[in-house]
Amino acid sequence: MADRGRVSIGRASAATSRSALGLIPNRLIFLSAVKRPNLGKTKEVSDGFLLNMATEVPEGTPETEVDETKAREAVRAGELAAQGHLLRLWKPPVEPGEWRTIGLWRADDEKELQGILATLPLHVWMTVEVTPLAPHPNDPGTRRVRGAT
Repeated sequence: MADRGRVSIGRASAATSRSALGLIPNRLIFLSAVKRPNLGKTKEVSDGFLLNMATEVPEGTPETEVDETKAREAVRAGELAAQGHLLRLWKPPVEPGEWRTIGLWRADDEKELQGILATLPLHVWMTVEVTPLAPHPNDPGTRRVRGAT
């Protein structure tokens, strides 16, 4: 039950049984469908997606290719931020050699998000866990202050 509402997309790792899941490496794949409740959304409050992204560069990839891909990723991230899709990024604590990012993204639905993520230069090396978000009634960022008009 802990994974309810989560969708994993990304490439299959070597440890994943590709035949059991029918996964194709280096392709974005939704592993399960997500039903999101209608919570009486308003224009000011929109849903988003929390992404936990792990990037694994294949062994033997030339360092110049990695550096060029990172540079293109930075440019694309800026474009997606300007378009309102990429809202925030964080670097969580990681072990040496790990490359992970947590991000807050906005898209109309999972299909649009999948298309957006496919434009990231690093997407071919990423495994992404997606958690759809819905407004919370006690969110201090959206609550009206008592007594305010």
